[in-house]
Formats: sequence, C-alpha cells, structure tokens
Amino acid sequence: MSASPRDKVRSHLSRMVVTATLAGTVACSKCSSTTGGGYGVVDPMPTPVRCYGLGVIATATWVTTDAGARAIELEISNPTAVAAAFTPDPINVLSGTLVSTELSPGGRKVIVVPEPGRGSIIATLDVTCSSGPSALHVAASWGSTADGGMELTTSVTEL
Repeated sequence: MSASPRDKVRSHLSRMVVTATLAGTVACSKCSSTTGGGYGVVDPMPTPVRCYGLGVIATATWVTTDAGARAIELEISNPTAVAAAFTPDPINVLSGTLVSTELSPGGRKVIVVPEPGRGSIIATLDVTCSSGPSALHVAASWGSTADGGMELTTSVTEL
C-alpha cells in the first residue's frame, strides 16, 4: 500500500525540519566564540566607549558661506580628558557638504552646508586617548524648515 499524499507531505516536512536544525547547529558552531572583549554575536550591548569623559563641547550657528550658501558653523572644543586629542584625520560629514575646517588652540571650527530637506547634520571626528583610538559624532539639528531658520541644537556622542 502506498502512502497518502498527506503522509508524503508530513514526511517531507519532517526531513526539512531535521535538515534545517542540523544546518543551523553547524552554521552556528562558531557563534560561541567572542571578539572585542567578550561582546559576542548575540550580545545586544554595544562595546563600551574607549575614551570615556572626553569633555568635548560643541555649539552650532547659522552662517553664510563666501558663495552665499546657508551653512552651519560647528565650534568644537578640544577634549579636556588627560592624553586625549583630535587626530589629523579628515572629518566625515553625513547629510551635508564639508566646506571648511579650521584648527585653533581651543578646538576646531567646521563649516557644513546641509543637504536640502534634511533636519540635521553629523560630523565625525577621530580622537585618541590613553585607551586608543575612538571617534565622536557631533550633531546639529534644526527640524525640517527649508531655509534652516530654526534654532540649532547640538549633541556630542562618543562612539
């Protein structure tokens, strides 16, 4: 007597479940290894920051570039933590175009023209401290007005 179509489907699905279970076990045999100081694949916690407490302060103001474009000037103070400093690496900008950067004894001045229709920009600056290299996101937000006329708010986040 031959198996019914229902029995054939049930048998096929059972084999698929066993195959998937074995494949998952083999594929994840390396999942238990960890990198980055014990932060594994399934750990939802981010790796702790390297240079905790850098003491960087940022302010943002609206300016007009020499070409007449509406831009944001970020004034970013030097880190106050012992042995911490900005690296000479280029500044990366998200949601805008970097117009200029200027070093001063007190920090950095960065001018960015935001992309149209955006409500914020983020500048990423590389830093170094006694624990090694790290980075900062300096964000300026203003909402979504087309002319960028709203008040700017800033935040500094260590990565």
